[in-house]
Amino acid sequence: MVAATSRGWESFIWLDLDWGDCAEYGGRIVCTRDQNTGDDYLGCHYFGTPWQYDLPTVWEGIVRHVKPNRCSYRCNDQDEHDKLLTVRRALEIAGSIPGVDLDGVSEQDLYTIGREVKLSLDFWKHHDGSPFEEVNPPRLGDWFDRCNGSAETLYESLVRTPSEDVEHMRFGGVTGFWTDKYLPPYYSAAVRTEGYDVKHHSIYCYFLSESSKQKILNAWNKIAPAYRRPAS
Repeated sequence: MVAATSRGWESFIWLDLDWGDCAEYGGRIVCTRDQNTGDDYLGCHYFGTPWQYDLPTVWEGIVRHVKPNRCSYRCNDQDEHDKLLTVRRALEIAGSIPGVDLDGVSEQDLYTIGREVKLSLDFWKHHDGSPFEEVNPPRLGDWFDRCNGSAETLYESLVRTPSEDVEHMRFGGVTGFWTDKYLPPYYSAAVRTEGYDVKHHSIYCYFLSESSKQKILNAWNKIAPAYRRPAS
């Protein structure tokens, strides 16, 4: 673990322990408070895919609001990530379709609906150029326009660190849902932190057609009777 200061996450880079190994499946930050009390363990906080904030962004939020003394991180494995993503797809994508009410639905049924969403998504990828116009502060240009209205979007970047000893650090992927103008690059610490130079941007967009929405609704209708409350 390293000291939980606002820029403490940079210690992992200096120690050659950067979180690039978590880029594909995300991870969680684990923190403690050095006190002889029963509440010294402060729990875990997810970062990276399938969520919208990268490790430095989550780290800075924890330091500001939870005020731990020391923190570290661990990467998710593929199975854990896939379960998290499947549930998020159910809640964020299927849950937005009229007629689908996931309030109180079991985790197993969320998996069922989330898997149906996965089968229904249409994939498109774009990775050339920069998404930002050359202004200060950076402003999104038309680079993301092809992804407008996408049901799910994954953004990744390769970054040169301030000391330039790491030329292409994998800063990790962040995931957004139903974004009219894709915003996760704004959540990337590499974009907003002085000294970090984003050398490469990748965006993966997934769209959902009206016919696919109907398939998901049909899948929900097979499950829904178990959750319908009897009329009073």
